[in-house]
Amino acid sequence: TLIDTTREQGITCERCKRRYCLPHRHEEQHDCKTLTPVGILPPTVQQRTQSALSKLKLWAENKRKDDEKRRAGPKKSGFLGLGKSSNSSAAVSA
Repeated sequence: TLIDTTREQGITCERCKRRYCLPHRHEEQHDCKTLTPVGILPPTVQQRTQSALSKLKLWAENKRKDDEKRRAGPKKSGFLGLGKSSNSSAAVSA
């Protein structure tokens, strides 16, 4: 059954936080006791997620600092920072 349409409204169960059609809105009808509430993650998953995010933030901060140091350094001239080559100057003078 499709829910949240013009013909069939959905109801959110207070216990498991899932959406159900009107006939299945009661806890006994959708076996709410065996379901994990939506939006609640086990602590280990939350810890791994936080750890990964903090590592990503630390990497981004270090990368930003490295990029700033690189930009603050001496400017390189020429193609790819290699300076002028003798071949290109010879071609210009000819």
